[in-house]
Amino acid sequence: TGFYLVRLAYMPDIHAVFAAELEELRRPVTEPGTLDGAPVTVTHTRFEAGQLADLFDGDTFTLVRHIAANPVRYEIVFEEPRPVAGLAADLGTMDAALTVTLTPPPGAPGDPATYTADFTGRGPDPHVEMPFPDPPPLVGSLTLGIRDINAGEDVKIHVRELGIRNEE
Repeated sequence: TGFYLVRLAYMPDIHAVFAAELEELRRPVTEPGTLDGAPVTVTHTRFEAGQLADLFDGDTFTLVRHIAANPVRYEIVFEEPRPVAGLAADLGTMDAALTVTLTPPPGAPGDPATYTADFTGRGPDPHVEMPFPDPPPLVGSLTLGIRDINAGEDVKIHVRELGIRNEE
């Protein structure tokens, strides 16, 4: 036989299979890391490229690219609670909305505080800074959401660097 002719077709429930695969890809992962020399545990939207260390290495040429999800989320749990006065981020080119929640450690004074800011028209690969007025005295965890304002749910968000400011 010189040739075989084959007709391929998706199985009848292929849309459910694709949806389940996408849902699994969007399930966050948790891994240990180091931020400012201190150990942290980070739960984040999965990366398609890069690694957690690329976010905190001080090098904006290293980056992570997230699997199609908008917004992407990070929960950073500090092994030792610390003061947090602001956030700095280097992002891929986009108009971004950031939402940050600072949560004190259990039993510590202060209530959780949430901050939001939109950063639009910043040009390619913007550097953004977000101060936190009146934060809790000590923070046990920081939750960050980054949303591309102009994109749908299936955009691949690039984050070049994240930094935490400890002082005003």
